[in-house]
Amino acid sequence: MAMTDQAKRNLAVAERYIELYNSDPEKFVRECYHPDYNLNCMGVGSFEGIDKFIEIEQTVWDAAPNRRMHVVKMHATDTAV
Repeated sequence: MAMTDQAKRNLAVAERYIELYNSDPEKFVRECYHPDYNLNCMGVGSFEGIDKFIEIEQTVWDAAPNRRMHVVKMHATDTAV
């Protein structure tokens, strides 16, 4: 079955997410998350806002510059990947 145009767009977004995660922490956060992003992580804490998220991602990147997201297979639909 051929992918719909929407599924192809969704797959492209997922591929861009992986590309940015692996290459540029600031662009990753700015392009993939809403500016008013809020994170609540059980047992770790919480934070608000894109600037704090960028700071955290940059700290992680500095500590582990070789971190990589590797996805073996993706299945795209009109509503999810």
